[in-house]
Amino acid sequence: MYHINKNFHTFKKNDQLIKVLNNLKKYSFKTSRLILFIVDNKNRCVGTVTDGDIRRFISTRNNLHEKIYNISRKNFIYINENDSENKILRSFELLINKRGKYLSIPILDNENKIVGLLDYDQYRSYILAKKKIIRARIPARVSFSGGGTDFSSYLNYDDSQILTSTINKFSTVSLLFRSDEKVNIINRPIKSFVKLNHYNEIKNQKRDLIIETLKMIKPEFGFDLEILSDFDIGTGLGGSSSVCVAVLAVFNEADPKNKMDLNSLCNIAYQIERIKLGIKGGWQDFFSTSYGGFSWIELDKKDILVNSLKVQESYVNELEHNLLLFKVGKSRKSSLIQKKNFKNKYSKTNVLKMKKISKEMKKYLLTGKIKKFGDLLDESWSLKKIISPYSSNSKIDKIYNLAKKNGALGGKLLGAGQSGYLLLYVSPAYQETIKKKLKKLDAKYEKLRFISTGLKVWITEK
Repeated sequence: MYHINKNFHTFKKNDQLIKVLNNLKKYSFKTSRLILFIVDNKNRCVGTVTDGDIRRFISTRNNLHEKIYNISRKNFIYINENDSENKILRSFELLINKRGKYLSIPILDNENKIVGLLDYDQYRSYILAKKKIIRARIPARVSFSGGGTDFSSYLNYDDSQILTSTINKFSTVSLLFRSDEKVNIINRPIKSFVKLNHYNEIKNQKRDLIIETLKMIKPEFGFDLEILSDFDIGTGLGGSSSVCVAVLAVFNEADPKNKMDLNSLCNIAYQIERIKLGIKGGWQDFFSTSYGGFSWIELDKKDILVNSLKVQESYVNELEHNLLLFKVGKSRKSSLIQKKNFKNKYSKTNVLKMKKISKEMKKYLLTGKIKKFGDLLDESWSLKKIISPYSSNSKIDKIYNLAKKNGALGGKLLGAGQSGYLLLYVSPAYQETIKKKLKKLDAKYEKLRFISTGLKVWITEK
């Protein structure tokens, strides 16, 4: 059942305006939400008066002894207790057409006595809460080459190219509309639970990625927001950036009149994470996960262009057949690593080498030369450690060197580095050996599959 406001004011037909004003001194008449009800001697509603009606009467007549009934609207719009949803919506539509704004509608019983008020915004929340769940699912990504050159500090002077693909690990954000004004935020990946009595309290909450995103959105309704993920945030798969986009996406879907395109969602997510919160990092995570599939991302001084690569299915199958994914270590704060790397000056020579490797990897991927693609993973990782010297550590080097010693052609640590996921190119003949060897170093093997999709948003019934 929708919320009925029981806080309403009634006056008798013969009450004078001055009596009404004296009884309502605590109201400043600054809001058009105030509505008074005029009743006869049997308490049946016979008219309504708003603060606007009173102001207009005083400005033209200035007669404080006028009977309030004479000022009231006798042909007021109302609904009955058992009216259908369709009838209620049409009543609000009629009211809006007459008054040009959302007001409260009185609810009358069978004897025309007032039961309460129905506020449009609260009824809208009730309708949404009754019917809708908006979900957004966004995949993780692996970056094959070009990482570390997608920072604005670099792009302001030179261009960059990144080769990425999305994989079968997902984060899912669900927006459930409430019939009240409360807010619950359930961020399961980081075990965070926030309960608020009113959506206006969001602005007073401690800064984090989700709260800062909601501050940017400024929702004006109650809701539950739940975040789930197949993988730990902070493990090099673009998780935090993609979740930020997904949160923006569900609220974007809730506001069809002001919907933004995918590029705008990515840019706003970047603004929240990199500028508002000061979390160091590049641009690729927002765009690669949102657009999905194999992507060739071109970045320069002016803009970012995501090119979808149409890789032949047999080449994708062969690549999957030869790639192993290992989780090594726990989550880490990529921003702390990036801040250290940030102090390292870019070498023009090394960046040119990285660009060359990226272009060659793209060429080999599109032409099906998958073994050569694997060889270049090793070159790309070696160069990444020079460009971003804090991307590895002794533990990662030990694991990587053991893998190469036992047959791996190449590989790389994903994301900022030092922990997270290690991607290795290994011929099937050596895969079981490497799995067993790396397991002893606490490297956990996980199945890898490439997917062709990016951000997906849909609406479902409760």
